[in-house]
Amino acid sequence: MDKLSNSELQKRILELEKELEFLRDSKEKLTKKAMLLDNIVNRASNVAIATTDSNLRITSYNPVAEKLFGYTAQEVLGKTVMEVHLKENVSPKRLQKAIELVKKTGEYNYFITQKLQNGKKMLSSRVSDVLSPAGKLVGYALFSQDITKRVLAEEAQEQALTFIQAVIDGLSENLMVINRDYTIALTNRAVHKMAGKDPVSTHSKCYQISHNLESPCSGKEHPCPLRQVALKKAPITVEHNHRNAKGDKIVIEMVATPIYDAHGEVVQIIESARDITERKRMEKALRESEENLRITLNSIGDAVIATDIRGNITRINPIAENLTQWTRKDAIGKPLQEVFHIVNEHTQQSVVNPVEKILKSGLIVGLSNHTTLISKMGNEYHIEDSGAPIWDQQKKIIGVVLVFRDVTESRKLEQAKTNFLNAISHELRTPLTPILGYTELLIEMDLPFEERKPMLQEIVKSAQRERVLVDELLAVARLETGQERYSFVEIDADDLFRDVFYHSRILIKQTIKERHHTENFYYTVHISNDIKSIIVKVDPDRIQQIVGNLLTNAINYSPENRLWIQCSVKVQGDRVAVSVRDLGYGIPKSEQDHIFKSFYQVRCGIGDVSDGIGQGLTLAKCYVEAHGGVITVESELDRGSTFTFTLPILSRNLENRDPKGFKNT
Repeated sequence: MDKLSNSELQKRILELEKELEFLRDSKEKLTKKAMLLDNIVNRASNVAIATTDSNLRITSYNPVAEKLFGYTAQEVLGKTVMEVHLKENVSPKRLQKAIELVKKTGEYNYFITQKLQNGKKMLSSRVSDVLSPAGKLVGYALFSQDITKRVLAEEAQEQALTFIQAVIDGLSENLMVINRDYTIALTNRAVHKMAGKDPVSTHSKCYQISHNLESPCSGKEHPCPLRQVALKKAPITVEHNHRNAKGDKIVIEMVATPIYDAHGEVVQIIESARDITERKRMEKALRESEENLRITLNSIGDAVIATDIRGNITRINPIAENLTQWTRKDAIGKPLQEVFHIVNEHTQQSVVNPVEKILKSGLIVGLSNHTTLISKMGNEYHIEDSGAPIWDQQKKIIGVVLVFRDVTESRKLEQAKTNFLNAISHELRTPLTPILGYTELLIEMDLPFEERKPMLQEIVKSAQRERVLVDELLAVARLETGQERYSFVEIDADDLFRDVFYHSRILIKQTIKERHHTENFYYTVHISNDIKSIIVKVDPDRIQQIVGNLLTNAINYSPENRLWIQCSVKVQGDRVAVSVRDLGYGIPKSEQDHIFKSFYQVRCGIGDVSDGIGQGLTLAKCYVEAHGGVITVESELDRGSTFTFTLPILSRNLENRDPKGFKNT
């Protein structure tokens, strides 16, 4: 053996010291790695880890493995895998397959389901090779994890999804879950059928499926539900107008509901779409039916109120509103007796609600002949009424309809007719009394002519009055039957009214003498200068009668100390206006709307001359209207009245003529 020199020996010692230091460092690092590996293996919280050598003898076994597989580390360390596990748990064939795959690919993944007394356990496992630094296989490592909860949760989720899919597939309407980028996350069978494909798997956009468009919906006919929901962050309902396969227009109702993320932002929407064309048609038909019913009710000349079976008002037409003085808005839903307040006109006692009687009997029921309706404002109306049940298609009573009418005016008319008949009887008998009386005297007594003359004059005067009454009755009859005839002529208005008022003076003197037994009165006529150029088309005799009736009316309804009559004629726009003013008793406001009606008469009971049969103003109104004119009255109690009638101007005569002599007195 060669001896080393001191220098070489020194060098060798240094090398050995370095190697020793390296070995110490390596051992320390190896120890740390071993400790780290041991910590990782033994402190893994949910992964079972076991290692073996190349002969499958177990070299490590962490606490999770102890808990998962049911063996302690002390029981398994140093034993082979087959010694620890039964064949039914780890079959030799599967073990051999695992070893071959690990040697070939470096790992083997598998799942194990273990049967337990209280259920089953599912494990996810992976076997990996353990290599030396030189790359030589020196053992195996098993990593196992209990995935029972995860698998059960996934199965439950899958079942829930299956159930949800089954539910939405059972819907007849189209349903889609749409992402914010318009892609479809979920659909039902109806959408598949409509699209002819699975929109989810084909990554189709919602507007491609629902509208066959290449861009999102927009416009009034196709508002985009996704945009509106994202903007409002609330459910919305929109309608789209489409056309079906036949090209017919259909209406689609789309209901979109938001799906929010954890931050409250809309990430998806649930969109359901249904064809509501038939519903729209029925709604339109219902609206039209309601409108037709409304028009019908509003066109009926009688008042109509309908109620439900509880007696609450469901419909009321305008005439019923006017009579009850309840608006439709206020009346709907109110009990009938609150709006339709009826009493006996004689006793003022409340009348039994007809609805109850109708609902019980199912028959048409009429009110008594003396029923008064008291309106909301306290006005009273005499009414005639009938009520009938409302039946549905199943012949079940669902309400009551009341039809009533205001007979206040007709009652007044009947009374006026009665008064008229009494007046006729009185007026016709009054002239007959002197006629018969004087005639009998003349027959019984042989008197000289001078004594007979006053009697004959009274007979003539009474006969003339009888003739006037008969003429008035005949005129009324002709007007009532439409047989009145007129003789219209074109005439100068100035000439016409100067003649009319000139001849009327004789009538005034005679009437005042008979009525008031006096010759003291004031009578004046003013005819405006602008009348001179006016041409009118009239029946002069009827104009004379109109003025005569107004003058007679003024005399009859004026006291003896106020026999003051003022007449005037003037141009008023495109008409001639004629006025007769008096300072008589006047007409109450409540009667001014009735004085031109047939058989109506304001009786004052003043004087000993009959008031006639009450047709003077009625005839005047008819004659004025036959000329295309209008007659009006202005009156105050105890201050007199002014009657004015107008006649249309036919033309204007530019050549003014000198008027006839006419004195205002």
